Amino acid sequence: MFDYPKWKYWILALVALVSALYSLPNLFQPIPSVTITATERGKSADAAIKGTVEGALVGKAGQKLSASSVDLLDGKVVARFDEVGTQLAAADRLRLDPALKDYSASLTLWPTVPQWLKSIGGRAMTLGLDLRGGVQFLLEVDEKTTRDALDNRLMNDLYDLFRNREISYSGIVREGTTLVATFISPEEAQKARAEIEKTMQELQVLGGESTALSLQIRPEVLNLALLSAVQQNTTTLRTRLGALAEPVVQMQGQNRIVVQLPGLQDTKQAKLAIGAP
Repeated sequence: MFDYPKWKYWILALVALVSALYSLPNLFQPIPSVTITATERGKSADAAIKGTVEGALVGKAGQKLSASSVDLLDGKVVARFDEVGTQLAAADRLRLDPALKDYSASLTLWPTVPQWLKSIGGRAMTLGLDLRGGVQFLLEVDEKTTRDALDNRLMNDLYDLFRNREISYSGIVREGTTLVATFISPEEAQKARAEIEKTMQELQVLGGESTALSLQIRPEVLNLALLSAVQQNTTTLRTRLGALAEPVVQMQGQNRIVVQLPGLQDTKQAKLAIGAP
């Protein structure tokens, strides 16, 4: 009756069952919601703010906006609705409430995947901006800021080097992208040059006068610093935006970061989380 051993059929059945189980989250569509977040960094919403939100939604007689639930989650108040029209009206009302002037009301789509599915790693397929809508940001790491931080660190390293090696110098100044160190004699300048070339590989000596040295950060060192800054900011953004949406945060080139937030319906809350003006 069976063309193959029974154990192979059991494996096929098990694979089909697991596949069906982990495809279940795609059946649970996100619902319209409004997320109320403090505009001041480090501040969180509390039970009093939750009560204010509930009161604002009730409104005056005949003005009630029915929310399927209002919850306090991770320092934010989340109000969920059954339809987009009610969500939009609720967001407008909450934004105009004087008691919530220090909070932002942002339109979001709240996931509805059951907790038991989440606990075993079940997640709905992440849809891109073309299928689900949302917002996208393109951020760029400031090369000048990175270079300035490197210059300041290397200037301090030079001060320590000259002091420890007892090299007599007159001063160190920045001239554009170049550090210029001056010394009391040509002999001290040559001594400093030898020490710099031996111990400070981040700098290249461009030359200079008999009592001065012109120094510059090596291009590969600056590129590595930029890459490190981009990686650090990418990690920070994923952490900040993780509770807001299902972010796609990717490096683009040497000093840019692309942030996509599928399902987010306005940019205000994302800007607050990112720290953008």
